[in-house]
Amino acid sequence: MNELAAQSLDFVNRELASTLDAARRELESFVDGQAGREALTRAAELLHLASGALKIVDVQGAALLAEEMEHSCRVLVAQKDQARLDEGLEALTRAMVQLPAYVERLMSGGRDIALVLLPLLNDLRRVRGKPMLTEGTLMLLNSTGQLVERTGMHAVSVPDQAPGSRDGFHRAAVRLRPAFQAALLGWIRDDQPSRPLAELLRVAAALEAAASVDSVRQLWHLLGALLLAFQQEALQPTVALKRLVGQADRQLKRLIDTGETLFASTPPVDLVNNLLYYIARADSRDSRIEAIREAYGLEDLADARSEE
Repeated sequence: MNELAAQSLDFVNRELASTLDAARRELESFVDGQAGREALTRAAELLHLASGALKIVDVQGAALLAEEMEHSCRVLVAQKDQARLDEGLEALTRAMVQLPAYVERLMSGGRDIALVLLPLLNDLRRVRGKPMLTEGTLMLLNSTGQLVERTGMHAVSVPDQAPGSRDGFHRAAVRLRPAFQAALLGWIRDDQPSRPLAELLRVAAALEAAASVDSVRQLWHLLGALLLAFQQEALQPTVALKRLVGQADRQLKRLIDTGETLFASTPPVDLVNNLLYYIARADSRDSRIEAIREAYGLEDLADARSEE
């Protein structure tokens, strides 16, 4: 976890622990026969709150597990088959133990590595009759950047255009950064964000066109796709997502200070992985977004989004 995410998680951890504990008690009261199926509905509502809090602090692996637990609770409310009900309750009981333990590990400085949750996630998805997730799908949730390292920073076919010169990119970056910052601030603050969002898209496209290094073009290409998803209302601009776009401004400053060559030697893998994750999760069939999904093999994650 980065320092900001760790501080944010620490801030919400006490309330999160209370919410998860309440959800566990609701599940236990149903399993013990002390409450009816309305306890599962209450547990689902509590898990929905927990998932939202985890998304806000950008802990995606734990948020995904909380989502699956919520959906499983809602499915089991209407489950008539006793064997399937028992199987689902067993998986939920294990998840109720593992999710707080996973969050506690993060609080102790561990990484948010969703791959360790894969067996439990698939057990919960089996309860709902949903397709199994794969390691490739969850690789996007890792903070280690393994997906980008495996596929390379050039996996997406960026539209053909003449790349800019190195001096040309520096001039463009210096000129465009104030516009990017002003539009970002307007988008964060404005109740009607269409104008600043359009300006962010314009700046991202201009920086992509000016770049002379593939990994730099790639960053602005992916950011543009994410901004397009916001413009289409295919993603809701949460606090975590606005913070993610804000990270692009810090990368722009880094490009101005150090240049494209040094940037390419240590590309922002975590940022790129997060951009890919949210592009995959966007409720959009736009051709640009679809091309990115296909190039990176994100169809499984997109399918998981469509099931929710």
